[in-house]
Amino acid sequence: MFAPFVLSFREILEIGLLSILIITYLSRAGLGHLVKYVWHGIIGGAVISVILGAIAWQVFGGLPEPYEKLFEAVASVIAAVVLTVVFFWLARHRGDLLEQKLQKHVDAFKEREAISGIFFFAFLVVLREGLEIVLFLFPYLIKDPANTILGFSAGTFTALVLSFAMYRYGTHIDVNKIFYYSSLIIVLIVAGMLGYGVHEFIEFLAFRGIEIGWLGQFVYDLHIPSSSIWSHKGILGAPFAILFGYSTKMEWARLLIQIAYLSIFIPLTVRMYRQR
Repeated sequence: MFAPFVLSFREILEIGLLSILIITYLSRAGLGHLVKYVWHGIIGGAVISVILGAIAWQVFGGLPEPYEKLFEAVASVIAAVVLTVVFFWLARHRGDLLEQKLQKHVDAFKEREAISGIFFFAFLVVLREGLEIVLFLFPYLIKDPANTILGFSAGTFTALVLSFAMYRYGTHIDVNKIFYYSSLIIVLIVAGMLGYGVHEFIEFLAFRGIEIGWLGQFVYDLHIPSSSIWSHKGILGAPFAILFGYSTKMEWARLLIQIAYLSIFIPLTVRMYRQR
């Protein structure tokens, strides 16, 4: 539940921030009558995202073994790569630069008071973030649908409340600090997601009778049963599995991938945010 919560919170908070920037800019420009079309676009983008997510679940949610493992591996790796690109792009283009880019797009429609342009701009902003949520949560949805939906709901609610607070009291909230700490948490989550994708791919290869040598061998095996609270699926073990990629047993390939990712992107995240 924790990983879907954090990922959903970040993405919905981005939608909230972008929406606030568009609405505020239109209001300050004396075009408050166009704000309702921004809301129409936001609602439309959210609805289409939910529909596409449901379609993806229907198509890919019930694949037979071993193809389910292959799909989980591919989905986890793709989600990890996209997450990394998206959040580092945001780290480089946040703040005033992001606001200037949004204003430039809105200005193009504002001059003609183009209702359709304002609607579709807000629609595409929300749809893009919505599709990212679908992609990021899909690996978790396959493993644990109930907790994924619960985490998504909690993250969405929290982000909406914070977005409303920023709209009303924005000057008193340090958005950069929120993004900084959530980015560090997401780096930990992505490392675990990437490691899980490698693990599923190794299992798929083993099912097909393909060995990858020592990379597929276990570095350790704690011999903890899956029913234990200390299992990576247990009540106490699951938070460590989500945050640190903990597993009761781990292959060399998985361990090396997670260590390499953390070694590169934790220092990079800290440096990028401290430069501002």
